[in-house]
Amino acid sequence: AAMIGQVLLFAATRNENQQYHPCPVAVGEIIDSAVADLAHLTEASGFTVEKEVASGLPAIMVDPKALARCLQNLMTNALKYGSSGRWMAIRAQPGTGLDAGEVLITVQDRGQGIAAEEIPHIFEPFYRGNAARESQTHGTGLGLSLAKEAAEAMGGKLTVTSRLGEGSAFTLHFPAA
Repeated sequence: AAMIGQVLLFAATRNENQQYHPCPVAVGEIIDSAVADLAHLTEASGFTVEKEVASGLPAIMVDPKALARCLQNLMTNALKYGSSGRWMAIRAQPGTGLDAGEVLITVQDRGQGIAAEEIPHIFEPFYRGNAARESQTHGTGLGLSLAKEAAEAMGGKLTVTSRLGEGSAFTLHFPAA
């Protein structure tokens, strides 16, 4: 059902039918909701989930449902590809330096990581890395593409840092409202 939902959402974005309804959103509430929605999966997978939301974070102007989908995609990927570490962190903090004026939401795992040569391709629709294909990890290759498109449509961006064998960190950047 989740795969069908992602394919339908992907099709809707291609026809420009996807509409977002931005409003000021408290990041902590969306994170709490996303963690609660996936609690059954994280518990069944034996994952430890660390959650940290900086105090006094400003609201961000996003569509709350779209942001929740982005977080759920990133968390589901951490469950799939971070299984060797059985750990995930979700952090929200104010940006500093070049990211000043932004709120950063990061989903990090200690899993297999992503090969450097694959990083430029992971946000392409239907792209699946070598490790995912070799391990026959289920998925459509749409989650990161959809998360990136949604973030950008709401005035933000999605970035990644990863080291092979050490894990990955995906960060959503949104301007403070």
